[in-house]
Amino acid sequence: MKIDYHIHTPLCNHAVGAMTAYVRRAQQIGMQEICFLDHLTLRAADPGLSMTPEEVPIYFLTAQRLKYRYRQTIRVKVGLEVDFDLSQADRIEKIIRGFPFDVIGCSVHYLDGFDVVTSGSAWANGGGDTEDIHRRYLRQLEKVLDYPFFDMICHLDLLKKFNRRPTRAFEDDVDSVLIKIKARDLALELNTSGFEHPVQEAYPSPGILKKCRQMDIPVTLGSDSHAPKHIGRHFDRAKTLLREAGYSTLATFTHRVRGSVPID
Repeated sequence: MKIDYHIHTPLCNHAVGAMTAYVRRAQQIGMQEICFLDHLTLRAADPGLSMTPEEVPIYFLTAQRLKYRYRQTIRVKVGLEVDFDLSQADRIEKIIRGFPFDVIGCSVHYLDGFDVVTSGSAWANGGGDTEDIHRRYLRQLEKVLDYPFFDMICHLDLLKKFNRRPTRAFEDDVDSVLIKIKARDLALELNTSGFEHPVQEAYPSPGILKKCRQMDIPVTLGSDSHAPKHIGRHFDRAKTLLREAGYSTLATFTHRVRGSVPID
């Protein structure tokens, strides 16, 4: 089955194309199910990279209209990619519980204000100690997993985006994160946007993906689209990785209940 579970919208202020254009593009390339998963970042110091809490109702209702309009030809789901901030936990929970979303994904984009994802950031340009940032990132993920707000983790090893690799493998730290993901019965996203980043590799790496399969952690597939043309990008490569790791199904979500479909 052809699905894409990570699609952004212009509400995040760094994606282009109306939500309708994403649905129509998905139809054109034969997608059977897509999920809008736009950013929710509650950081006063980071304007312009996320919808605001006040825009969440607009986002949700627009997705519902598209779901109804195109119901005969494609399934349209809606969720959030929450950039989790421990200091904003109560506020995040209130927003999440205010709408019957299909899935809530979690990402870590900042470490105490240090941006690890944006092109032009200090991290992208060699700033910060590579070993220290990797250690802090994995510890932040572990802390996030103590909160019961999420259904899946997005682009797990995002730190490699700019091809900054630590000299040590941090395997024990990664294993600790995966053990928590398994204990919480969460899914992981195989995110194909990394094929177009300096690292030239999907998130997570093939090695981590194989560990996930050995631990029976479910995986879904997302393009991290910020333009309609991105939908389904590099999915043939991703499905090869999934099969090589031993996966035969992909996770789907409806009203935050996980299901599965075969990899087509």
